[in-house]
Amino acid sequence: MLFDGHIHTCHSHDSESEMRAMCQAAMSAGLAGIAITDHCDMQWELDAETPILASVAEAGTMAEEYRGRLRVFRGVEIGEGLWAPQRAARLMNMTTYDVVIGSVHAVHYEGFTVPFSWINFKQLSDRQIARYLQTYFDDTLALVQQGGFDVLGHLTCALRYITGKYGRTVDMTQYADTIDAILHMLIAQSIALEVNTSSPSFLPDETILQRYYELGGRRITLGSDAHVPEDVGRRLDSAAALLRGLGFQQAYYYDRRRAIAYDL
Repeated sequence: MLFDGHIHTCHSHDSESEMRAMCQAAMSAGLAGIAITDHCDMQWELDAETPILASVAEAGTMAEEYRGRLRVFRGVEIGEGLWAPQRAARLMNMTTYDVVIGSVHAVHYEGFTVPFSWINFKQLSDRQIARYLQTYFDDTLALVQQGGFDVLGHLTCALRYITGKYGRTVDMTQYADTIDAILHMLIAQSIALEVNTSSPSFLPDETILQRYYELGGRRITLGSDAHVPEDVGRRLDSAAALLRGLGFQQAYYYDRRRAIAYDL
């Protein structure tokens, strides 16, 4: 059975789902376990601590309630930790987590510092999009170099909007060196690479996953990035099949910040 390592609840700014409903959905999907990883994004000058502490506390309650039926892990997704490293470090150490995901949802680029899900990429020129994506991958590399977290969430997430939503064509070969540097640094830092199944074309895509394997990377997690119960565990079986086809035999979940392997 599989583990879904990336789930959001009503303790995130962009979800209204009750945690118990997400747990029930995970059981219906036949999952072995889930990690509740509510958002904590550094680009907002808001109280992130209170909802995350509430999320972690409730996840602990759910872990007891579902004991023997579903493993429920306490986590957090810290976005833009590169923007406020000291604050991110405090948040990573303010309570006991099982897993910490590090992510990039926004970059400092020519005034477009809002989350990329808010940007209308139809309005940008090809040159602007190319420079925006280079900034995105540069920031991701810097985030991995900064370290301190367990899993890199949804590498290539910006493409979910640039190509997926807005249909812009992107030549990914121009970012190959930076992506290689990210993969090398993940391996050196013992940070897992997440296969995010929120999109039918997985994030990252097969080419990057194959390259990660060629470089010796083996630490992989699966995450649906679900914000509603019906998405919990979505496409995890397909992702596991893809990984097996590339040579991966195991994936990982996290328990008290320790990577635990299980067979795919």
